[in-house]
Amino acid sequence: MQNEYKDDVKVRAIIQSLRRQLEKIKMEKNEVVDEFTNRIIKVMNQMKSYGEEISDKKEVIEKMLISLLKKFDLIMAIK
Repeated sequence: MQNEYKDDVKVRAIIQSLRRQLEKIKMEKNEVVDEFTNRIIKVMNQMKSYGEEISDKKEVIEKMLISLLKKFDLIMAIK
């Protein structure tokens, strides 16, 4: 099933769009961490549904931490 998806040009374009969306995702000013995390998970699940494997979960977590609002910088530095 995975190969079916990867051979389809339209699906590859969708996956590429989802990758860009994941790369550009930022936490909104009035958004809570749970909502932000859910947005990331939603994009990752969409990618998986099209047959894309996300092998580097550490990279996604780092991206999430970097994308948090500045008010979380001190909390992350303490931990």
